[in-house]
Amino acid sequence: MMNREDEVPEPTAEKMHGHIENGPAIASDVPLPADIQATIARGEAAFKRQSRSVGIGASVPTIITSVVDQQVQDSRDLALDARELQSKGNRQQPPMIGRLRAVMILVDRLVSDGMRFGVGPNSKMNKAVHNWLNAKAEHSADTRKSRRKVITAGAVRELLKQVRALRDN
Repeated sequence: MMNREDEVPEPTAEKMHGHIENGPAIASDVPLPADIQATIARGEAAFKRQSRSVGIGASVPTIITSVVDQQVQDSRDLALDARELQSKGNRQQPPMIGRLRAVMILVDRLVSDGMRFGVGPNSKMNKAVHNWLNAKAEHSADTRKSRRKVITAGAVRELLKQVRALRDN
């Protein structure tokens, strides 16, 4: 039978979670495996990289997730799939649905971060999307010129018009 002095003290919230306000979220006396420590370090490094600016004061994260409801996302996916199916079998260049999907997710993220939606060539939205698309094209693994060349503000404006039409539906 254990006495009160022999019992292990209950860990407090501060001891379990480190410093509650801005310290580590794990107990400091628990050794972590090397792979877990590496994962945490990669996550912290990715978080620091995400805070870089796109050149106009708007921060665009490198990992972008859709911030809309699942129902809204499903209806947009249906509309984009219908556009893709509509162009099948025609002897034209197919539309760049992948780029449109990516721009829609980026626009949703920027709007949720407080940027006003704008289509004009001088709008903050146009400039942020323009810089993001050009950065993606610059780092593309595809060697074709059409996938690496600089995207104009007019092309971004047309993309944003398509996004606006799909957002209004």
